[in-house]
Amino acid sequence: MTTLAPSRPSFAASRLSFAGLLRSEWIKFRSLRSTFWSLVMIVGFAALISFLIVSEAMPASDVALPLAMQQDALAQGITQSVTFSQLIAGVLGVLIVTGEYSTGMIRSTMAAAPRRLGAYAAKILVVAVSIFVVGVIASLVSYLAVLPLLADRGIHVTPLDAVVMLGVLRASAYLALVSVFAVGVGMLLRSTAGGLATVSGLLLVLPIVLMMIPAEWAVNVEANMLTSLGADVLGLSSTVEAGEVLELFAKIAAWPAAAVALGGVVLARRDV
Repeated sequence: MTTLAPSRPSFAASRLSFAGLLRSEWIKFRSLRSTFWSLVMIVGFAALISFLIVSEAMPASDVALPLAMQQDALAQGITQSVTFSQLIAGVLGVLIVTGEYSTGMIRSTMAAAPRRLGAYAAKILVVAVSIFVVGVIASLVSYLAVLPLLADRGIHVTPLDAVVMLGVLRASAYLALVSVFAVGVGMLLRSTAGGLATVSGLLLVLPIVLMMIPAEWAVNVEANMLTSLGADVLGLSSTVEAGEVLELFAKIAAWPAAAVALGGVVLARRDV
């Protein structure tokens, strides 16, 4: 009498689709305590900094400003907080990756997605979209915070104004790209301390050091640092040409593209 050998389970059928990976990454993203507090800090900083900018840097006036000046003033007033909140977005992007490595959850993630890059892409997409949406929300909350001050400063436009909304979308897109850059750095280094130090150094320390060096090459390098390019985005006026905006964002996107590519190479070649 012969016995049948038990059939081996098929793991191929149990592998997650990309939609499943997105759901998985979204659950992990929203369940982290650091995510909640980081997003709260982005919105809170936005409201506080916008209020300080409008109340201190924009003098009261009985005369309504020209429409273009109103649009630029409001757009910059409610988006300048990105200068500070980009560091929070960077910290969160690093923690989303390195937290999995520190807890060992990354093994479960890669067991469900053995090709690895699908899970990596899902993580990047979840972080980028979430930070972009929070950036838009932060700008709207900032508008509500400064609303009582606007009429006294000759500003009567709202964030629903097309020019102002474009400024909000540009700032939010930049914030999302910073978070993607941080995800790539986190995947490349796999260390919370190393990732946070690298992102903080590139966003804050290195630009300051370069500005202190009296050399042309230092000026050129500093002008193409992520934070300098971000400042250019926040300073764009309503008269800027579309080609200039695209060129600026192409330079900004080069940073997260390089970090994500290097992180992907490390993820594909090293053990988890």
